[in-house]
Amino acid sequence: MAGYRRFIAYVYDYENGKKGSNCGFIKVEVKDQQCSVEIHLHCPGLPENVKCNIYGFTRKDGLINGILLDTCETEKETVECLIITDATDMNDSGVAMGKLGGMIITSDTGGFFGTEWDDQPIRPENFHEIKAMPDADIPESAKITSQKPEVPAGMVLQEMPEELEDISEKPEDISLTKVPDDSLSIEPSANIPVQGTSDNKPGTESSYISDNTVEDSNSSENAGNPVPERNAENRKTSAEFSPFSDGELISAWKIHLDDLKHFPRYYCALRNNRFLQYGHYNFGYLLLGQRNNGQYILGVPGVYNQQERFMANMFGFPYFRESSYIEIPKMRGGYWYRLIDAPDSHR
Repeated sequence: MAGYRRFIAYVYDYENGKKGSNCGFIKVEVKDQQCSVEIHLHCPGLPENVKCNIYGFTRKDGLINGILLDTCETEKETVECLIITDATDMNDSGVAMGKLGGMIITSDTGGFFGTEWDDQPIRPENFHEIKAMPDADIPESAKITSQKPEVPAGMVLQEMPEELEDISEKPEDISLTKVPDDSLSIEPSANIPVQGTSDNKPGTESSYISDNTVEDSNSSENAGNPVPERNAENRKTSAEFSPFSDGELISAWKIHLDDLKHFPRYYCALRNNRFLQYGHYNFGYLLLGQRNNGQYILGVPGVYNQQERFMANMFGFPYFRESSYIEIPKMRGGYWYRLIDAPDSHR
């Protein structure tokens, strides 16, 4: 789609001036000169109803100049916000999206969170808010009328269909909560373990990400690429199939987004789950499976790499299992999945 850009930047907390752990991400989308910014942060211990200021920033003379884009209030341990503004004039500041070097979120309780895409470190002590300038005072270098946002070195910004998204940088400093080794084999149990079907097994996934896995920089370009020869047939009416060869699932069905309306009402949020929509768009179906012990799982087709794993965990699909049914050259295809209760149509 011409003129369409999207990227994701990972956000880190800063305490005592030092960069801490990853706490979420920001998704930036530019389409027809309109810029939308989604903020998704999870901050343990953060109380609700705390005011947050959201800034884009530029740099000058060693200072980080914050441009206020919006404010929001926290929910318990989370910051969720959507900002829509003119990509060529962010919140009437006279500064275009392409001139920003990153974003910073501050809270009234002293929290400081940031992400940068200009390859320069964020030093909280150098940050200050600047007020919007009258048009006459805005430097010509900051004005952009029809230019697309600039792409800093090292950041991947690609034209793509509206439903797809790219990952701009790999997360760092993210801890992995490991599952005990005795649960690594796949046995019917309430805790679904994760095991690949090849020698390169990812092991059991938790809802957090390891920081010692570094994927090839090109992997994000191929992550979730559709399999053309299967997409047409996959979009047909739901049907049984066999994604795994070991008999762990006694039944498996290809289902579609419309089928989610037959799930219990407390799963209604799944219909708007962006990761689930992303997988369905790429592969044309979702996986509904029933294990030998009667437990149901919901799976999203995809690939195993650091970036897709982060997104899967963030959107509630913490487990991965390799499958020869997902064939993507030089990548490990399979399903990101979660436990679910039986759909109404299976009760």
